[in-house]
Amino acid sequence: MQNISAKCLPVDGIKHTYPLAGLLRCAFCGRSMESQFSHNNVAYRCRHGHTSAQTTAMRQARNLYLREDVILGRIFAQLKTITSRDPRIVEEITKLQQNRNVPDLTRFLGTYGITVECRATCISLEPNQEKSITVRALANGSRRGSGIPQQRTQQQKHKRDIVNG
Repeated sequence: MQNISAKCLPVDGIKHTYPLAGLLRCAFCGRSMESQFSHNNVAYRCRHGHTSAQTTAMRQARNLYLREDVILGRIFAQLKTITSRDPRIVEEITKLQQNRNVPDLTRFLGTYGITVECRATCISLEPNQEKSITVRALANGSRRGSGIPQQRTQQQKHKRDIVNG
């Protein structure tokens, strides 16, 4: 009898965990972001409907690729913008800010229906309207979210190599 499995095993043979899976949404196309392991980093990406019908705008848009550590740092930074009239929720937020525990954070986001909307340069927290949670505007008046440093494009890398080479 043959031992056959349809499950895909990572090339490195290590099973990776993706704690933010299902909590991240692409701000451009609204799709849930895919988890992946790349260059020794857990990351999330959106290829804007790469395998389904695409609009012209989607075909022209760059893929969205964000490392998990960057996303988590921005989420923890934005916890101070979350408010609630429920004292238990306020207490949970305070504990998350102090402990910065990822499993507790993902449980909190899932329990209260908070989605992390991702853009190439920033993220924002989007609460479920039915829950007793709101997100205040940031100090600069913008609700766009915490910034993420722009990653170099292949073209920028190529120009750098030409200048330095």
